[in-house]
Amino acid sequence: MPSFAFADFLPSRAPFLLVWLTLFCAAPFSFGDPVDADLMALDKQTGLWYYDVQRKPFTGDAASFYASGKKKFRASYLEGKRIGQLEGWFEDGTYRAKETFKDGKKDGLAEAWFSNGQLKSSAVYKLGALEGKANEWHENGKPRIKAIFKGGKPCDTLTHWHSNGQLAKEVKFGAPGIEDGTTKLWYPDGAKMSSATYRKGKVQGIVTEWHPDGKKKSVTPFKEGKQHGKAVEWHSNGQKKTEASYADGLAHGEQLAWHQNGKQRAVAIYKDGKVNGTVKEWNDKGVLIYEAQWKNSKLDGSFVKWDANGTIILRKKFVEGEEVKVDEEKKVP
Repeated sequence: MPSFAFADFLPSRAPFLLVWLTLFCAAPFSFGDPVDADLMALDKQTGLWYYDVQRKPFTGDAASFYASGKKKFRASYLEGKRIGQLEGWFEDGTYRAKETFKDGKKDGLAEAWFSNGQLKSSAVYKLGALEGKANEWHENGKPRIKAIFKGGKPCDTLTHWHSNGQLAKEVKFGAPGIEDGTTKLWYPDGAKMSSATYRKGKVQGIVTEWHPDGKKKSVTPFKEGKQHGKAVEWHSNGQKKTEASYADGLAHGEQLAWHQNGKQRAVAIYKDGKVNGTVKEWNDKGVLIYEAQWKNSKLDGSFVKWDANGTIILRKKFVEGEEVKVDEEKKVP
């Protein structure tokens, strides 16, 4: 069972995709001898649990054991819904997780541990939604995540650390679940990775990224959550990598690219997000290897490819994205 669903609330560009914790649990209620938990099945449509081939939601205890015979998992169900405390253990008998359920939903304190006994996560749920403080730790005991939730959504500040104790990410929230403020990311050595400002859930202003050595990696302007203006990227050696213009989230104008050695790599013209005009590409030696005519993002006109020595290896002609056959080429101006 997943615990903290932090990943749902992080920007898509974030490099740290947080893994959901899996909790194995059991309950103190007793309905007699427990059934084999490995034969339990969840009906995803109804959200109810069934045992083996039973045709009605399961009521009773379920448990599973390690090959050594030591307990692994124990849970209780009432008409297919988990109830009470669920518990899970490592094979040495120490707790792996504890959760409390009410009417099939997490309700109350949920905790998980690493095999070394270090607390892994601690959070409080209210009828299935995270409520209040939620924390995760690295196996070495250092904090991994600290957040505050309201109705299952993060609010205030969500903080994430690397295992060495360095800050990894900091996200500011206004209304629950809505980013508002500056979101920052750092490399494990403490160097800045990226910075972006949000206003009521939308990126606003300049988003900046840095290479690990502190050199700028990219600068991208945003307006109301959409790319707007000139965006620039740099190679790790400081050479410019790309330069592109956007208007209301769509590529618009000349788009340029360069190789790491500084030689031009490509050029294209966009209008309202679509390629229009001549697109060219060069190899890192400066030799033209591609040239084609485009109209509204469809090949329209000549299409030529060259090898590294400048010899033509492919020549075609297109009309509105469709290749013109050889016997028809004379009809095309």
